[in-house]
Amino acid sequence: MPGGRPTEYRAEYVEIVANMCANGATDIELADELDVSVQTLYNWRAKYPEFLEATRVCKDIADERVVRSLFNRAVGFEHAAVKIFMPAGATQAVYADYREVIPPDTAAAKFWLTNRKRADWQERVQQEHSGPDGGAIQIVSTIPRPPKDAE
Repeated sequence: MPGGRPTEYRAEYVEIVANMCANGATDIELADELDVSVQTLYNWRAKYPEFLEATRVCKDIADERVVRSLFNRAVGFEHAAVKIFMPAGATQAVYADYREVIPPDTAAAKFWLTNRKRADWQERVQQEHSGPDGGAIQIVSTIPRPPKDAE
């Protein structure tokens, strides 16, 4: 009979972590929710394939959502929106549906391109380590020498 404390793992944890991971939960947040240590989560992933799969797949879902959002922010997008007005003297608010246009964000575009098209967009600092006309670097002393007649 193996010693140690019996596992606290329950099959219903798979659905709990799947939902939490799909909504961007971290391992620390998962451990807090299940009232276990992060190491216990790692142990459960190693021991229970369905638990590992739930966390892996659903974290990928959350990551893909962020990728889509960053892309949309980089290229701009539009979405349905509602403006609510309360005209002077009115007794009820007026609702006006419209399409809100979000312009492209250059910072998001730059971030996207420096990560996805690294060869073309990565910022590089190029330093030259050569002397005049590409020759060797020459060290020039700036210490003044005493005049010859001072000897």
